[in-house]
Amino acid sequence: MAYNVTAVVAWAADCFLLSILIFPLWLRDRSRTFVLLWFVALMTKALALGAMAYFAGYGLQAPPVWVAGLFMLTEGLMAAGLISVYGESRPWQLVLISFAIWLAATLLLSIAGFGALAAVAGYYVGSIAVAVYALYFFYRSADFGRVRAFRAVPLLFAVEAVASVIVPVVMILVVGNARMTAHVTSVALVISFLVFSGKIFLGVWLSVDKFEHDLRRLAFNDPLTDVLNRRGVFRSIEHALSHTGKERLFAYLTIDLDHFKSINDVFGHTAGDRALINLTKSVAEVLRGADIFGRMGGEEFAVFATVPDEETARQIAERIRRKVEETSFIEDDTEIRMTASIGVALRRGRINNLESMLAQSDRALYEAKAAGRNCVAIYGTPVEIAPRQVAGEPSTKVALQA
Repeated sequence: MAYNVTAVVAWAADCFLLSILIFPLWLRDRSRTFVLLWFVALMTKALALGAMAYFAGYGLQAPPVWVAGLFMLTEGLMAAGLISVYGESRPWQLVLISFAIWLAATLLLSIAGFGALAAVAGYYVGSIAVAVYALYFFYRSADFGRVRAFRAVPLLFAVEAVASVIVPVVMILVVGNARMTAHVTSVALVISFLVFSGKIFLGVWLSVDKFEHDLRRLAFNDPLTDVLNRRGVFRSIEHALSHTGKERLFAYLTIDLDHFKSINDVFGHTAGDRALINLTKSVAEVLRGADIFGRMGGEEFAVFATVPDEETARQIAERIRRKVEETSFIEDDTEIRMTASIGVALRRGRINNLESMLAQSDRALYEAKAAGRNCVAIYGTPVEIAPRQVAGEPSTKVALQA
């Protein structure tokens, strides 16, 4: 054989060792499907390589069909693990599709007279399908916000797709030439080793990055609404302030859901949770990309935004108030409508004491509540009462004490 059997055995041993090392990661958290996929892929790869080395000792130019099938399963499992890190909810679908394509290609190539090389050539047809599936997923559905290295992973699959086209074409050209077939097999193994190593490297990298991402979510996100919690809001504000100019104008909005206790008392805490979730979705729909939004506790939320002037801050708050007012949900066959009161504080330049800005926003919120709720109050500015649902009710203003 043209390739080194010892190297293949060493590769098989490495795959087996890696599978043993990562298996406890899945046992500790069985929601990490991608780890399970990689564990099975590595074990399958070790078995396939071991079988290949075994049959190479008997001078076979190409492995049996079932060995090529194991290699195909490995490709599908590794790719499924990678794309599941980026949000694929049905990774096993890729494994089944790729294996079915390999099987169909192998049967067709066998009928066409390719003999022992049919399974190997079919493997590359299946690899093309894996790469195309993965690239399509990255183009349409991948959530690149969860983990990094988003350029490297699609690039790796693109390289695999090109290699999977070139190698079988060369095999077809040299079919019948035993010496050339052995050399092509050797080159194919090297390419497979490089691509597989790249997937392992990216798998480790992405796993660590995802674990860190999950830890950050636990530390800085609210488990009910999935927006930032109080700690996350303060951390994001500090980060934003460290990258901004001294003359920028900032607005801090305190948003409080009106009559939240009544919702809990009448309809139960499940309805209260749904109200908070619906409010979160409503606010998120009207915010700008750079705005910081989070839940400060209970029914109180906060928005921190850079604004050009006070009027823009008022417009943002009014959009939020109107959106919440338009939001409703059904609980026990009853439509529950919501309103929110909003207090706004403005500060220009470096904010050395964020707590004082929060206190001003809370003061403005108190005035909005005192003015009848469902309105916006800006600290240091009269409260503008929102038009009520009763037609013809006049709009009034209440002075806000500085």
